[in-house]
Amino acid sequence: MFGTGVGAGYDSHSTISATSSKLTEPTVSSRARLVMQGRRTKKCVKTSREASENTVRPEGTRRNFIRPAAVHHCRKGSRLRPFDYRTEWSNSGSDIQYLATIPIGTPQRNFNIIVDSGSGVFWVGSNICKFDGGGPCGHHTYLSEKESSTFVNSKIPWHATYGSGNASGEVVRDNVIVAGMQLTNFCFGVANVLSSEFTTDGNIDGLMGLARSSITSLKLPTPVEEMARRGLIPAAITSYRLPRRTDSINDGEISFGGLDESRINASELITVPSADPGFWIAEMGPVTVNGEDIGLTGRSALLDTGTTLMAASADDVQAIHKKIPGAKHSTQGYTVPCNTTAVLALTFGGRSFPINTQELARGSATQRTGDCGSGISGVEEEEDGWIKPPSDRSEMWIFCAVMFGRDPEPKEPKKMGLYIFLRHHP
Repeated sequence: MFGTGVGAGYDSHSTISATSSKLTEPTVSSRARLVMQGRRTKKCVKTSREASENTVRPEGTRRNFIRPAAVHHCRKGSRLRPFDYRTEWSNSGSDIQYLATIPIGTPQRNFNIIVDSGSGVFWVGSNICKFDGGGPCGHHTYLSEKESSTFVNSKIPWHATYGSGNASGEVVRDNVIVAGMQLTNFCFGVANVLSSEFTTDGNIDGLMGLARSSITSLKLPTPVEEMARRGLIPAAITSYRLPRRTDSINDGEISFGGLDESRINASELITVPSADPGFWIAEMGPVTVNGEDIGLTGRSALLDTGTTLMAASADDVQAIHKKIPGAKHSTQGYTVPCNTTAVLALTFGGRSFPINTQELARGSATQRTGDCGSGISGVEEEEDGWIKPPSDRSEMWIFCAVMFGRDPEPKEPKKMGLYIFLRHHP
């Protein structure tokens, strides 16, 4: 199933999940899990169509821990010191990016990989990687036949474009371990050329796209699709539970092949059709501010763990902020009072999902007075990085990872499930 997660409303989190495709009967009914700790990526809005601590739980669930890493904004932003998953989180900084540590090659070496539900390519840097502005890519972990005896280069070219950069290189085969499961001779990309958005952050070694492979030109299976094809998991289902740094709780995870039902009441799951053959897109119902329907209809939402803010058309964003007391607009975007109590809620499948005020007022967990940057960004359709909505939908919104959560298991293919669960703080 597909899922993305983030706080939604007060002390709650919401969950989003969806199945990728109808698959043949699996030979194994296991569920693998990556347990994540922090951070969302600000890659702006994508235009592309195209430290592994493995723990075996009693029920056979495998986990990979995803730890915070330094991040870049699309145009500006501060860098954050990475934290080991076993250490106490700092309450400063923003949830910008989620990384998984993935062992690759022979001998195995760990790569820090961005987890991105809004793209479909898995790649790491090659040992000949060049910055597209000239010069080497910088200090990263790289992959080639020199580092791995099981590495095979097909020389087939690939290219991916993101809202905040691009990557290109060649398709290779090597052994990859995800959530304790080894994908022998797995096909993925090595990047020979990267834009500065990827090269300047030494904590990023690659990216794992978890949209459907149909959005890519080469149609290479994503890791979750390949796990299902090999019978390692019951189905190509991904669920996300993304932590918030300010909660100081390292409880995020990705589940492959199913849903951790110990964390939710599955009977309360809301499922909605995936409105796109490749991306995880859901139709939206009414948008409300403090319970008032602000009249935005015909909208749909791309659910993307690789985007930090919520992005929508400039007109929609203006309509929302007009209803938030104290909201202001400047050349840097909108601000809202750090102590705002405004409740922005989005509707999916007939259920209203309120956005946590920590996501609406960015930085409000540590700054309780003055103005904070709004978590909602307006984008003009002609601006670079704005994804064009399908022809049958008038407006497309992009939801960052922190806006919603993950974890449920729908029973039909190509669906997403949404779920809200409460977290009680001491």
